[in-house]
Amino acid sequence: MLLAAIAALAISERASAAELSLSNAVKMALAHEYRIKAAAGDSAAAEYRLQAARALRFPTLSLDARSYYVSYVPEFSLLSHTLELGVHENSQADLLLSVPLYTGGRLSNSIAIAEETSHAESARLETERMAVAAAARGAYLNLMLASSAVDIADASLKRLAII
Repeated sequence: MLLAAIAALAISERASAAELSLSNAVKMALAHEYRIKAAAGDSAAAEYRLQAARALRFPTLSLDARSYYVSYVPEFSLLSHTLELGVHENSQADLLLSVPLYTGGRLSNSIAIAEETSHAESARLETERMAVAAAARGAYLNLMLASSAVDIADASLKRLAII
């Protein structure tokens, strides 16, 4: 498929009187190859999983607030004074800080696994890039050989016409 795409581009480039260079062919293959895009997505996902694993070590802070209104408050009367036992509006706020404890290496191991997965996905992305670049170079060189064979056949046809 890659060979056909480069050949089609070279033919269209040749028709417009512009030459397709090896570096342009490799750049175009690297920019448009699906395997590289998929590997880049997997590599980014692994990096985000690593960040999520590291975030489990961070302390968490949560705030919970409540407010309510009581229509009836008990009263206490003594002589001519009335004293309310409470208030109509009540508010409560809770602030909770949670710090992860040592859990037998579970957090450290999940971070180590995520790091190794991230390295593996990065290496796979680079491998895909190198494989696509090598395939593009091979396709380009095959195209140049085919183009030379066409030029040789054209020259032979002209010699034959002269003879």
